[in-house]
Amino acid sequence: MIVRFLVLFALVSLALTSCLGRKPVPEGASGADIFVLQNCRQCHEDDGSGSGRAPALGNLRANWTTDQLVLYLFDPAPFIAADARLKKLEDDHSLEMPRYHNLTEDQRTVLAAWLLDRFGS
Repeated sequence: MIVRFLVLFALVSLALTSCLGRKPVPEGASGADIFVLQNCRQCHEDDGSGSGRAPALGNLRANWTTDQLVLYLFDPAPFIAADARLKKLEDDHSLEMPRYHNLTEDQRTVLAAWLLDRFGS
């Protein structure tokens, strides 16, 4: 019973660390700034190589447009539920992709464009 509690506590702590580490995004922030301020590198790593928590970000253009990625960042769950590839990626990693409701649409657009530029191929 204690082991279950400790495992659950550890998983919740990891999830909260990734979400609570978000910082406010100032007006005019770049995609790179947003990536850092939203703690994306906590799971995807600075270079986008991924980790046990989240997948690598390479070759994003093969599966995403800017508009799709903007919507995905707002609420990933419907995309994951409808796409076997995304479901497998989620199943293979320890954390769920969080929702970025805290970002404006413009900020998500800046982040999406940067992600596609940086990790597109």
